[in-house]
Amino acid sequence: MMASPHIDYARLAVETSPPVARIVLRHPPLNVIDIPMMEELARAQAEIEARADISVIVLCGEGRAFSAGVDVAAHTPDKVEGLLQKFHAVIRALVASKKVTIAAIHGHCLGGGAELAMVCDIVYSTASAQWGFPEIKLGCYPPVACTGLAALVGQKWAAELILTGRTISGSEAAQIGLASRAVPDTELDSTIDDEVKQLLRLSPSSLAITKKAIYAWDAMHFDKGLARAEKLYVEELMKTSDAHEGIRAFLEKREPVWTGKQKEPMDYETTPQEVKAKLDAGEAFTLLDVREPWELARSPMAGAQVIPMGDVPSRAHQELDPESHIVVVCHHGMRSMNVAVWLRQQGFEKAQSMRGGIDAWARQIDRSVPTY
Repeated sequence: MMASPHIDYARLAVETSPPVARIVLRHPPLNVIDIPMMEELARAQAEIEARADISVIVLCGEGRAFSAGVDVAAHTPDKVEGLLQKFHAVIRALVASKKVTIAAIHGHCLGGGAELAMVCDIVYSTASAQWGFPEIKLGCYPPVACTGLAALVGQKWAAELILTGRTISGSEAAQIGLASRAVPDTELDSTIDDEVKQLLRLSPSSLAITKKAIYAWDAMHFDKGLARAEKLYVEELMKTSDAHEGIRAFLEKREPVWTGKQKEPMDYETTPQEVKAKLDAGEAFTLLDVREPWELARSPMAGAQVIPMGDVPSRAHQELDPESHIVVVCHHGMRSMNVAVWLRQQGFEKAQSMRGGIDAWARQIDRSVPTY
């Protein structure tokens, strides 16, 4: 069947020749993934996913590169959260696709471009292609790679590539499992064509269900991990001076000057007045009461989640969100401080103790609460 081109894209070329669809990144010179391309990718994916006559998607880049990555200029404080949400929506759609996805890699495949490729089912790369996750050189990190790269290449390879920003060849990418196979530059197109022919001999429905089985476990962890990586990026990384310095230095074509300054950690204690202000403002946080049942019966605190202090080590990781602001309450503030310190050590970085405990709450905030 003759290919059917879609002409209403500015950053992509999309052709469908059932049962194959081809999405070509087309943003010269290096197919940088900016927000308009993300939006077009999301639209193209949705249109193709809805078509029962398509079972294979080939993703490639026009010109001399697959993609040099996500647009650095869009990593400004006012844009970065929206940028991550749009890009990760594209990634999640690829991960969840029922179609077999094939990435054809040549030239530069860096940063977000490499993340786009790594979540495809099958990846063929030219031996000379340049792969890498250079975000750390800008004072940033690649959230998708941080979440899923170790499952592909192993934890040590993933850590080296992400923490050093080192670039590797297509041949090395294939050796470590980042690509399925590396081929000579002149054989990439024919290799993709041969693979597509093999897939078209198989049942589309069986392929879709098999994909679901292959990724069933990983997909659940990937989605949660990516959400956490995105949250850390916005709420912690982008509040450091070095992240902004790295992006400015890149745009200004100079070497960055790192200071190493990070956001000051949250105090270990908060006052009853501050807790009341949060409650009155409707702010989302977890009020954790670690007193014993007899204490709760005598002097309850409305709205609190109850985990007696002795049960915290066995229940915290199952019942508490490490990203949540947690205010721990006890009688006078001693036990709650011990629990808050322990929670911080376990990665609950926003855990605090309410100074003076329920006794201070009853005396300073709500006199209807009995003291004991």
